[in-house]
Amino acid sequence: MKKWIFTILVLLPFVGMTQTDTEFWFAAPEVSQQHGDRPIYLRMTALSQASIITLSEPANPLFPIIVDTIPSFGSLTIDLTQYIDIIENKPDTTVLNYGLHLTSDHSITAYYEVATACACNPEIFTLKGKNALGTYFLTPFQTFTSAGAALYYSGFNIIATVNNTIITITPSHDTPGHPAGIPFTIVLNMGETYTINASGLAPGDRLAGTLVTANQSIAITIFDDSLSGAAWGGCGDLCGDQIIPVQVAGKQYIIVRGFLNGGIEKVFILGTVNNTDIFINGSSIPTATINAGQTYTYSLSSNSVFIDCSQPVFVLHLSGFSCELGMPIVPPIQCTGSSIVGFTRSTNEFFGIVLLTQNGNQGGFSLNGNSTVINPASFFIVPGTSGQWVATKLDLSSQITAGAGSLISNNLGKFHLGIFNGGSVSGCRYGYFSDFSGVNLGPDITKCPLDTITLDAGPGKTSYYWNNGITSQTVQVTNPGIYSVTTTDGGCTLIDSITIINKIPPTVSLGNDTILCENQNISISPGPGYTSYAWSNGSSSPSINITQAGFYWVKVAEASGCIGMDTVMVRFRKLTDVGDTVSLLPENMLAWYPFDGNTLDYSGNNHNGICARSGGFEHCFCWLWVYD
Repeated sequence: MKKWIFTILVLLPFVGMTQTDTEFWFAAPEVSQQHGDRPIYLRMTALSQASIITLSEPANPLFPIIVDTIPSFGSLTIDLTQYIDIIENKPDTTVLNYGLHLTSDHSITAYYEVATACACNPEIFTLKGKNALGTYFLTPFQTFTSAGAALYYSGFNIIATVNNTIITITPSHDTPGHPAGIPFTIVLNMGETYTINASGLAPGDRLAGTLVTANQSIAITIFDDSLSGAAWGGCGDLCGDQIIPVQVAGKQYIIVRGFLNGGIEKVFILGTVNNTDIFINGSSIPTATINAGQTYTYSLSSNSVFIDCSQPVFVLHLSGFSCELGMPIVPPIQCTGSSIVGFTRSTNEFFGIVLLTQNGNQGGFSLNGNSTVINPASFFIVPGTSGQWVATKLDLSSQITAGAGSLISNNLGKFHLGIFNGGSVSGCRYGYFSDFSGVNLGPDITKCPLDTITLDAGPGKTSYYWNNGITSQTVQVTNPGIYSVTTTDGGCTLIDSITIINKIPPTVSLGNDTILCENQNISISPGPGYTSYAWSNGSSSPSINITQAGFYWVKVAEASGCIGMDTVMVRFRKLTDVGDTVSLLPENMLAWYPFDGNTLDYSGNNHNGICARSGGFEHCFCWLWVYD
C-alpha cells in the first residue's frame, strides 16, 4: 500500500519557517487517465524534529488511516495510487467524501504530486496549511491557453474543515447547471468536497474571478488539465495549485522567469478590490487598473518583474521547462518568506530553482549544509526595487538527489524559493515552497465549549507578544474571545488576530434523580438524534436499563461535533418483611391490592389479606393477589 523513502540530511540550524504547518486540508483534482493521472504521491519533509504524521479522509470510512514517522531533516513519500478512485474528485457538482486531512505533531512541508507513469502530465500541489484556509476566496486562473480536447477539465475543488459549512459560489462564467453571476449554495461536512468545472475549453471560459464564501474554514484547489504549451513548442501538461484566501493576498510580488522556450512567460494578476492600480518595475504610472474578479495578463520576457499594486491581488505564474508547463500561485514578498525550506526532488530529470531575497542576504545560502553551491555572484538586482531585492535562477540537477529530501537555508534573512522538475517533452512540476504570510493565525474559529485550541504565530520570529501576556510562539485557549499576537521578524512588525466563538452545546437530560423499590428497574435515555452515546457503564446504546443503585452519566455527540453530558442518581428501597393471610376468592377471580407502607387488612368479603410494614420506608408498594 505504501511506498516510503527516508533520507537523513545534514543537520542545519533551525532559524525560521518554510511553507510549513502541522495541519493540512486538500481536495485532489480529477486528472484525465488518458493523458496520465497516476501514480499519485504525498511527499513530506520534516525540519529539526522527527514528526509523526496521520493521513485520513474524515468523511470516508473506506480510506484507511495512515500513521507514519518522518525523521528529523528527513523525508517521507506515501504512494496513494491504489486509492485514486476515492481521492480524485469526480464527478463535478456532487458532494463527495474524498477530502484529505494531514496532521503532524511537528511542523512539516507537504505536497501532493501527480507523477504519471507516462511522464507526460505531472504537477505538484504544495499544501499551505493554515495559509490555505479561509472564508472568502476569489479563484485565479490563467486565461491565455487551453487544453486540446474536451476530456481535459479546468476547474476548482472545495474541501470543508467543519461540519455544516455553508458555502456560496458565484461563478464568473457559466458552469454545468449554474449560470454566470448567479450565486448558489451548498452545505458540506468536515472532509466533504465539491468540484466546479468550466463549461468550455476556450481560455475565456476559465473560472477566473469566481467568488466563494463560507461560514467556516474551507480550502480550494485550482487545476487546468493538459494545458497546451503550443506557444512554447506544442507540449500539454497539467497545471494547478492549492490557493490562498483573500486575507493572505499581498500587494507586492516578484516573478522570476523560469525555463520555458522562447523567453516569454505569462503572469496573471487577479484583483480583489475595485479600482486596483498595477505598477510594473517601479513605474509611477499604472500599467492597468482592474476591479475585483478581473484578471490582467502580463507578458514576462526579462529575467524578473516587480509588481506593486494599490490593493491586494493574487498572482499566478505560467512557466515551466522547455514547452512543459507549471502554474503555481506566487507568494507576496512583504514581510513573508522563509529562513529554511524543505522539499523533495521527484525525478532524475532537469531540476532548477529560482530564489529571491533582499539585497545583502545573497551570501547566506546553504544547500544541505553546503554554502558553496548557491553562488552569491549569480544574483541580479530586481528592477524597480531600488536595489533592495535580488534574484537568481539556477540549474541544480547535479547537486540534488532524486527521491531525497533537501533543505535550502539562509542565515542572513528570509527568501522565496520556486522549484522546477521535469523533462523537455515529459512534463514539468513547478511550485513555491516558501511561506506565504508573515504571521497568520488563520480564520476565526467556532469551537465546542470544552475544546482547547492551540494558536500558532509560526516559528522563527524574533519575538512574540499575545494580548493575554504570553510571549511564546503558541498559546492554548479554551475561553471564547479575541486573541491577537504581535511579532517582530527582521525589520517587520506583524500583527494578527483571531476570534474564538463557542458553539451552543447540546442540551442533555436524563430526568430527575429516581428512587425505586428493589424489585423494580428503569430505562433511561437522553433521547434520539445524537451521533454517538457513551455511558458510564461502557454502553454505547441510546438507552440503558438500570437494576442497581448508583450515579449514571451519559456523554452524547451531535452533528456539530460538540459533546453534551448529564448525570442521574438512582436509589433503591427494600421491601421490608411482609406478612399476609389469604383465603380463596370465588372461582376464576383475581384481585390486586396496593400497599402504601401502612398495614392494610383485607379480611372478610370471602378473602383474607394482610400486608405489614416493619422497616419504616415509604412509597414502596406491596401487591397481593389471591385466587381460588
